[in-house]
Amino acid sequence: MEKIIPAYKIETWKNTYNTYKTYMPDNLARKRAAEFTNNLLGGLNYDEMGRSAEVRNVMKFLLLAPDWFETNLTILKRVGQSFWDRDKSFRAYRRFAVNFLGSYVFFNAINKALSG
Repeated sequence: MEKIIPAYKIETWKNTYNTYKTYMPDNLARKRAAEFTNNLLGGLNYDEMGRSAEVRNVMKFLLLAPDWFETNLTILKRVGQSFWDRDKSFRAYRRFAVNFLGSYVFFNAINKALSG
């Protein structure tokens, strides 16, 4: 499991970067692909974000899994932005939302069909 998640993050970044670099400058494509990958898959680097250890400890005390919570909150915010802001860098969030909702509906329909 230690190697699977980092490999998946790298693959997600590569795919997103390859999409972004077709319509934005290379440096911006790299940055936006990294933001999307980290927002989607977690693993936030709080030191780089400038968060103190005290804030992290308080968040760990108040929330069961602050990294998971913040990741989901950020995804929800960006998906909402993606439908109002037509910036091309939000396409990945719209695609995520469509895939997530499609999977949710599909698997619930299968569950209903199998369980009656």
